[in-house]
Order: sequence, then C-alpha cells, then structure tokens
Amino acid sequence: MVKTIKYLLIFFCTLWSAFSITGPALALQSGKKPQITISDLLNKLPARDNVESELINFTLILFGPEGIKQICKMLVPAGAGEDSLARYALNGLSKYVTRKNLEPERQIFANTILEMLKDEPNQEVQSFLIRQLQVAGKKEVVAALSKYLFDQTLCQPAATALLAIATAGSEDGLINALSDNTIPNQVILIKALGELQSEKSLPEILNFADSNNSQIKMVFLFAIANIGDPVALNYLKKRIQETSDYEKNLAYSYYLLYAQRRGEQGDKDQCNKICREILASETEKNVKSAALTTLVENSGPEVLDDLLSVMDVNENNLQSTALQLAGYIPGERATQKWLGKLPHVPPITQSRILAMLGRRGDTSALPAVLNGLSSENREIKLAAIKTILQLDEKNSVQNLLKILQTTENSDEIDAVRQALLQLPTEKISAKIIKALVRVTNPS
Repeated sequence: MVKTIKYLLIFFCTLWSAFSITGPALALQSGKKPQITISDLLNKLPARDNVESELINFTLILFGPEGIKQICKMLVPAGAGEDSLARYALNGLSKYVTRKNLEPERQIFANTILEMLKDEPNQEVQSFLIRQLQVAGKKEVVAALSKYLFDQTLCQPAATALLAIATAGSEDGLINALSDNTIPNQVILIKALGELQSEKSLPEILNFADSNNSQIKMVFLFAIANIGDPVALNYLKKRIQETSDYEKNLAYSYYLLYAQRRGEQGDKDQCNKICREILASETEKNVKSAALTTLVENSGPEVLDDLLSVMDVNENNLQSTALQLAGYIPGERATQKWLGKLPHVPPITQSRILAMLGRRGDTSALPAVLNGLSSENREIKLAAIKTILQLDEKNSVQNLLKILQTTENSDEIDAVRQALLQLPTEKISAKIIKALVRVTNPS
C-alpha cells in the first residue's frame, strides 16, 4: 500500500510539473503536452486501482486528438499482432469521457475515433472503433454510423451503436436503411427498430409481413410485438395459427410480449385477455408461467381467481409460479380463498398450498395447518410440520414435540427435527434438545 501511494505521488508530481491541473480541456487549450509518452502510459495498463486509472485516463486525454490517433494506429486486426494495450486504453477512454463535466473531451474523443474509423481499411478494427462510439458517441456520429448500415460486416455493430445512442437521428438512420438492403442486414435493422420500440418505423416494417424468409418472419413478429401497436394483433394471431412446434412457441412468446406492451400502454383488458388465451393454449410451460406473471403484474388482486384456477391444472411448474405469485396478493381475504381451495385439490397440491400459506405468515391459516398435522396423507402432514412454526412459533413447538413422541415415521421425525432446528438458538429449550437427542439416538 505504501509503495502504491509513493508511486502515485511521483506520477502525479510529474503531471503537476507539466501542467496547471485545471482540467483536460483547459490544458488542451493551453497547448501544453505531458512530459511522458503514450507508450509509458499504456505500459502501466491495466491500472492497479481506480486512482491510478483516473490519472492515466486524465493524462491520455491531455495528448488531445493526436494522442488518440497514435493509440488508434497501434490497432491491428484480431490475430495479426499484439494490440491489447491499445484496445484496453481506448475502451477505458470511451467510458472516461462520458463522465459529467467532460463533454468537450467526449466530443474530441468521438470525433477523433470517427476520423480514424473512416480511414481504417480493416473491418475488424472498424468494428472495434464503432463499439467505442457506441459508448462515447452522441448525435455527432449518427450520420456517419448510418452509412455502415449497408455494409454486410459492419451493419450489426453500427445498428447496435445507433440503438445505444438512441437519438431521433438514430431512428431515422435505421429506418432509411431498411428497404434497400440485403436480407441479413434487414433482419438486423428490423430487430433494432423493434428494440427501439419505434412507432415511426411501423409502416416500413409492415412491408415485410408477407416475407418468405424465416428469419425475417421471426424478427418481424418480435418488432411489431415490442412496439405494441394494436395493428400487430392480427399478424400475431395469424402466425400462431399457421405455424407448429418451435415456431408456434416462439410466436406465443411474442404474443405475450405484445400483451405486456399493451398493459404498459394502459390497455389492461387486452393484456389480461391475451394472457388467459396463452394459459389455455398448448404452448411451452415457461411461456405460460410468464403469462401468469404478467397477469398478476398487470392487475394484482383482480386476478386471484386465475391463480386459484391453476391449482386445477396438472402442471407442476405453473402451479409453482402461481404459488410464488400468491405472495403479491396479500391479505386475509386472499388467504381465505386459498383455504377454500384446499378441499378441492389433490393432496400433493394441498401440501404446496400449505407451504405457501406458511410463507404468507397469515395466522388465519393456522387452523388448516393444525388439521394438516393430523392428516393421514404423508405430503399434507409433512407440509404442515414445515409450515406451522411460520404461523405460530410460540404455541406450535408443543405440537411438534408431540409428533416426535408418537411417530415412528422417519420422514416425519426428520421434518420435525429440521423445523425445530430453524428456531433461533436462544429459543431452543432444554426440553427441545432432549427430544431431539432422543430421536437422534433412540437407544
């Protein structure tokens, strides 16, 4: 630690002697240059800590456009040589210049990278430079990046960068490149516009509704679903009807995505309707679970009956989701509805409901759990044992000790032991310890 502090003091004093430390922009305007080389700084990467990283980035920016260009000229295509320090430095600078109060430095960095991008002959290096603009660029780089949307190799990084920059110009650039482009690039652009939730692009995207290309078909559905305009509804329904297996499941997932967007836009009825359609469908379990989650997120207590209905469906994953979501609809009224469901479902489902009621902590469920302790069904009794202390820790220990005294069932003994051992240490009495020792060493 002392060595690090000593090094940093020497390093900072070197900079202080070269500058009046008033900020990179003012230092650049003064025309001063550091008494240290770019190579010196790159050889200190990666920095040993945040303080050293700050000093290195600060100093690199002081070299101005020429310093940035010097680093860019060290870049070589992947596999053609060693340029890891140059890439590391540019990655660090792209983040550094986005800090508050460094707007002049950010503009210098972005414009310099853009200049080097235009002159760079290798597309792998160009892709790397575009990724730096994705972090540090703003509206000043949009027009230039939009030109790369027509390039077979650079369309993806350019689209990703424009998506991150997310100005009106970014949206226009993506839209304008869509129609007169290759199919692989159109796939990229439609997906990007969908992620951007670009309502402005919808007329252009709808031109691809009848495409025979399988990739176009799928990104088309994603885009219109994520944009969430009502015009998407019939296209999504039609796709579900026309496809089978994997594509149908994917179409259902986009149908759910559309429902989520409708809910976010205030159309709760449409959202709930679609979620219920998905729950009644034959699609994958994970899509159904997501639909049930969306239903609860969209309408809360209003959809309690939907959770209760899932208990009648023989799908373990879906039941587990419903019981987890039950925690988002608290209150005694909801607890009573769950208690009313108990006699109408199989024992294994009853045991799951009892476990959920314990997690809720609503003591109005205690009578049902006490009844479960005397159940002849193994699953129900074990669930009641695991649950009762969550509802009535003070008075339930005696009930559990009674089970230890009367049962010879190893599963019940183990469940009681595990439940009692969950008690805080100070609440484990001598009586409990004695009972646990007896069942552990019955001889």
